[in-house]
Amino acid sequence: DMARILDTSVIVDGRIKDLMANHFLTGNFVVPELAPDELQKIADSSDSKRRARGRRGLDMLEQIRDATPRLVIMDKDYPETK
Repeated sequence: DMARILDTSVIVDGRIKDLMANHFLTGNFVVPELAPDELQKIADSSDSKRRARGRRGLDMLEQIRDATPRLVIMDKDYPETK
């Protein structure tokens, strides 16, 4: 099966959860470790809109994590990537 990589924008958008739940997307799902870190930074923002977006993303990631055992948060770091 093909693995699908979920980035921050896909997680915040939230539609991915329904696509996974209704089996429109199959296979495994990978979230790079930097995505939850980025969501946390957004959630800690002083701007209320960014903060709400970050919190929504963190909540959505938790819901996706609870909904499927096919989700892996990859802990590999790529220090050369900015």
